[in-house]
Amino acid sequence: MKDNNKIKVINKKVDIKKSIEEIETGTFYINKWRKYFKLTPYKIAILATVLALNIVLSAFSAFALTPLVIGGFLRVEISFLTYIIAWKLVNGFYSLLLVIPATWLRYVGVDPNAEPIGLLTMNLSDLFALSFFILVSNLLNMKKEHTGKMKIYIKYIFAAVVVSISTGFFNILINFTFILDMYSEYMGVEAIKALKTYSFASVLIFFNFIKYVTNFWLFLTFYETINIIYKKSIFS
Repeated sequence: MKDNNKIKVINKKVDIKKSIEEIETGTFYINKWRKYFKLTPYKIAILATVLALNIVLSAFSAFALTPLVIGGFLRVEISFLTYIIAWKLVNGFYSLLLVIPATWLRYVGVDPNAEPIGLLTMNLSDLFALSFFILVSNLLNMKKEHTGKMKIYIKYIFAAVVVSISTGFFNILINFTFILDMYSEYMGVEAIKALKTYSFASVLIFFNFIKYVTNFWLFLTFYETINIIYKKSIFS
């Protein structure tokens, strides 16, 4: 164990020395972005595993959580958890790319209730929530090593609340501007447009708060395990 720690310290010193040399030669940021976007076997394996987990959690949400709908048709999904895992283990760019195929794969039998307007809404909502979370995580430097669990947990809880509430308002915006109109045309029910009310807006805020806070809570539940994998990936 001590030998492993010594190796890690030596590797860190080598990386620091290499970074200083790169800064002096003006190649530091170029190499940094190349490393960020480069698809290594590790990244591909993690993304494939996360996508498979997303399909499983989507199926669970479709079959087990459908009876617990809010407002008669808003179902809490726990698949957003996988995007946070992808952000932690890979990076923000590829976690965002994962949202689109993961959402629309519900059409291959994962979700028997899948329909285009609902999937479009989920896709836009999850993209906004994940993008906003990545922004907050960068501002709070949440991938940096912290000395205590409490400090990082407080940051995640703060991010979860801010992201959940903000995504609720984002959903009000897209529903009131075009989603409800699209639903009305798609289903041939003019009364759907009448949902543009304060009461429905409050339902959207409540629903999104429950959905995203639940996903962040699940992430924190498995945080220690995920963090071990993350640390191993750094020194691999």
